[in-house]
Amino acid sequence: MPHVDLLELPYFEGIDLDTLISLVDRMNPLRFPRGHTVIDEGQEGLGALYIVTRGQLELLKGTSEGPMRLATLHAPTLIGEIELFCSVPAVTTVRTLTDLETFALSRQAFLTLLSENHPAMLQFTYNVARVACHRLAVADTMLADRLGAVDLAALRRKIFGSNTDLRSATTTGSFFRSK
Repeated sequence: MPHVDLLELPYFEGIDLDTLISLVDRMNPLRFPRGHTVIDEGQEGLGALYIVTRGQLELLKGTSEGPMRLATLHAPTLIGEIELFCSVPAVTTVRTLTDLETFALSRQAFLTLLSENHPAMLQFTYNVARVACHRLAVADTMLADRLGAVDLAALRRKIFGSNTDLRSATTTGSFFRSK
């Protein structure tokens, strides 16, 4: 999986080639066969961000009626950002629909790169946050359309309240590390 392919991905926008190569060298190239479960909902301790460079996958959410497909995603895309940034159990199941090629950035590698002030980390984190914000805007719109008058802050407290590493603020999207 050549580094040059990554220059076209929005997650690496604004990062020069040499810096990108030094960043990608800290990632693990992984391949998953069709039908493979990459992430299993509820799985603890994931802490990896997967940058999907080739292939197609589906996101599934467990419901009382069984798994519900939330989305079908095509490369380029990323998965695992919630688990990486929030240190929570996997919020969805991710299953491959085709052979999948990815680069995995572990939580440990991410934190090391941050502590080293790696020159790509600010831009990379900003780019991933932009993607996550777009997804959040879509999810909030879908929630508003389906659920009507629901207190999203209370819903997020309920979902993340059992996680001892986090405490939620009164807004719908701010989480802070416990001291």
